[in-house]
Amino acid sequence: MDNNSFVIYHTYYDTYKRLKKRDPALAAEFIDAILAYGFTGEMPQEDSLVWDFGLTTIFSQLDASTSRYERAVKNGGGRPSVNITIDDIYEQIEVCDTWKEIAAALKIDADTLRAIRQKYGLTERNPRKYKNSENRKTEKPCSGKPNTSALGDTEVFRS
Repeated sequence: MDNNSFVIYHTYYDTYKRLKKRDPALAAEFIDAILAYGFTGEMPQEDSLVWDFGLTTIFSQLDASTSRYERAVKNGGGRPSVNITIDDIYEQIEVCDTWKEIAAALKIDADTLRAIRQKYGLTERNPRKYKNSENRKTEKPCSGKPNTSALGDTEVFRS
């Protein structure tokens, strides 16, 4: 393991500050142990007092962070992108009544739909203002509309 960088959480620094007040030499050994492990994977001697300050947990967190980063890099990083066209949105506008329903029908969250709407200039708060002027009716219902189930007011979404 030879990293160019790694995450240091604020809790590590808090522990370092407390140690520095009590024993500056031990604090230096503690932070050195974290840096050495983070950059090279080198661990302190088993009889070192720094193990008493949570290094096992810290090393586990560092390993998890490194693993998460490596997976993200391998998979191209971040969430998979969605490709929603303006036609996709207009199709849902014809059958859905709210932006929330449209987002659910497109299987995206409301914030993602808001960003896509801004990109296409769809700034009206009410999507019905964009409905087809011919008031075209379609056989396809809004797949993002909640149904009331037999359980009362519980919302169930069709998939």
